[in-house]
Amino acid sequence: MSAFIDLSNSRNPFPWIPDTQLARAPAGVLFPEYYEFLMGWRIPVAAIATYILVVELANSQVKEEKLSRMASGGKAKAKSNSSPAFTAFIFLHNAALCLYSGWTFYNSFTTFKATFAPEGAFWNA
Repeated sequence: MSAFIDLSNSRNPFPWIPDTQLARAPAGVLFPEYYEFLMGWRIPVAAIATYILVVELANSQVKEEKLSRMASGGKAKAKSNSSPAFTAFIFLHNAALCLYSGWTFYNSFTTFKATFAPEGAFWNA
């Protein structure tokens, strides 16, 4: 397995991909001194693991009625024990994701336009 993956390499765990093919920090990136660390494979893995752990621990247990959907005539509802603070946290989290998505779309579109259509050749046709 060590021939296919090298977890000791924080930037590139795949030995068959030369480091010269990996992107370097682009000009104007925020905090360029942390770029190599933040773009390593460990950051997304840790973020995903932390997210799953927090959601599992913070999510309240949902109590369900004992009647089946057929026996209750569709009136059995799940009761949530979510606190107002947790509901507010979820709302703020989703609002932050919405803003981040808009920011990412704007910057990606701007980069795409500058890369593939310099001097407005495509956009002004």
